[in-house]
Parts: sequence; C-alpha cells; structure tokens
Amino acid sequence: MPTEIQKKFQRVYSPQQPLVQSGLVHGQVVISEEVTRRVEKQVKRDSEAFVRGDIRKPLTPEQAEVVQRQVQTTLAKAARIRAKIDELESRVDEVLLSGGGSGKEVSFKLDIKQKPRLKLAVKLLTGRLTNTLTYSTYKEALRIKKELEEENGKDVFKLGP
Repeated sequence: MPTEIQKKFQRVYSPQQPLVQSGLVHGQVVISEEVTRRVEKQVKRDSEAFVRGDIRKPLTPEQAEVVQRQVQTTLAKAARIRAKIDELESRVDEVLLSGGGSGKEVSFKLDIKQKPRLKLAVKLLTGRLTNTLTYSTYKEALRIKKELEEENGKDVFKLGP
C-alpha cells in the first residue's frame, strides 16, 4: 500500500494528462500558434524591408562631408556658448567678490544639510561645518565637490585591486 508521500510523488511525476496537451514535449515548451504567427509576421516584415533596401547604408563621401561640416558648425557654436558663459561667470565673480561695489565680499547663508558632498567640501575647506559662506569660499567648495565627485566616479570604474 503506497504511503501518502508516495501518492503525491506519483501525481507530480506521473501527470494525468499527456505531455503534448500540457505544453511540454521532452522538456521543450510548445509555442502557441498566436506567438508563432506574430514571429512569422515580424520575420516577413524584416525580410521585406531588407529586400526594399530600407536598411541603413553607409554614408557616401559627399554625405560624410556634409555631416562633418555640420559637426564642425555645432562645435564652433558650442565654443562660442562656452566663451559667453565664461564671460558672464567672470562678471558675476567680479561683482560678488567686490560686494557689488562696496569693497566687501558678499557672504550668504546656505542650507547644506541635504547636500552631503558640498557639506564635506565646506568642512575640508574651512575646517568646520558652517552655513555662512563668502562667495569665494562657496566657489572653492564647489570646485572641491566637483573633484570629490570625479574621484568617486573614477573609483567606481576602477578595475582590479
């Protein structure tokens, strides 16, 4: 007389329905007709696109030249924009470092509780935690923060010991 465990074992490993109906034949999943139709339809679309020539072709020398000119134009525009930003930044620096003409550098309060990297940079720069900064201290803290982030980024991608 088989035990309860043996009965359960037989039900699991001796299925009542044939394998073809359950979707398994010799350990392989039988793909439904709907999936087969979708795959065949996609293959047909892809092969028709290939025959029509809708696939990407390499650029001709003339097209490559046009693209190269567009790249150079874009790089030149980017350089002009960077120069304009640098000019505006130096004007802002000049005004804030001179205190707007008062001769005293501008200082301000900054809540850095939610900014751990900037907080660390201020602590490294001033030797203490403070939320009252001068403009030059703030700029230097931003520079240190950027260096810390770059160093952290390099550590992330560093391979090996």
